[in-house]
Amino acid sequence: MFRHLLFIFCSLFVTHGVASSICTRPLTVGYEDWPPYQYEKTTRHGKLTTGLDVEMLEAIMGELGCSIKWVRMPWVQHLKALKSGEVDLAMAASYSLERSQFAYYTEGYRDEIIALFVQRDKREAYPAKSLRELFRGPFKFKLGIEQGFIYGGELESLRTDPKYKDRVITATLLQDNIKDLAEKTIDGFLGDPIAVWYALRDTSYETQVVKHPMSVYSNQVHILLSKASMNSDMAENFNKALIRLQEKGVYQTILKAYVPQ
Repeated sequence: MFRHLLFIFCSLFVTHGVASSICTRPLTVGYEDWPPYQYEKTTRHGKLTTGLDVEMLEAIMGELGCSIKWVRMPWVQHLKALKSGEVDLAMAASYSLERSQFAYYTEGYRDEIIALFVQRDKREAYPAKSLRELFRGPFKFKLGIEQGFIYGGELESLRTDPKYKDRVITATLLQDNIKDLAEKTIDGFLGDPIAVWYALRDTSYETQVVKHPMSVYSNQVHILLSKASMNSDMAENFNKALIRLQEKGVYQTILKAYVPQ
């Protein structure tokens, strides 16, 4: 009886344009400690994977009738696993031509802003309005970034410019950049303002690090689906689920729960 009901349930999804193969197994999704978007918290029942992006993906999967297998891994490893098909999905991914070779992109599901952060007492010392202007200045500015992240064309051109590439310092984690700035081994770092705000809370660096007024980069982020383990029909099903969630106001509700008002 249960098997018969399960068959009817999956058939309903096929009728409405959702590929039946989506529901054949749990989909593997990587994540890392990057609050408020994705992180672990301890509950009385054990570890719980949560966050803005996590709740958004879980809502999409609920629309599709799928389940999730969460695997914690660094972002660079996550991209490699996505390319091989070891992992099916990735959250909060900016577009790049390289990534489009091994993954399908959904439509964008939230905006991401990248800002420059500096020490509070140096905020007025850097009047530059762009990264290139900042690097051309007399400061010998050293800039921290995170490995595997996309920060826009201006930063990419600086990273390949022989005059400046040695002044772009790559860290594994956001917390490393915060620590390096506080210890003055770098002069500033790039980051998502909401993620930085969460990372600074209740730390000794909270009052030392501030956002610079410079506008660096903004874009939409997407969910990536591995071309090695999924197909383009699945990506279209994700897009349809996103539209339904937006129409229902689900995404707006999730966003309000995490983003400072």
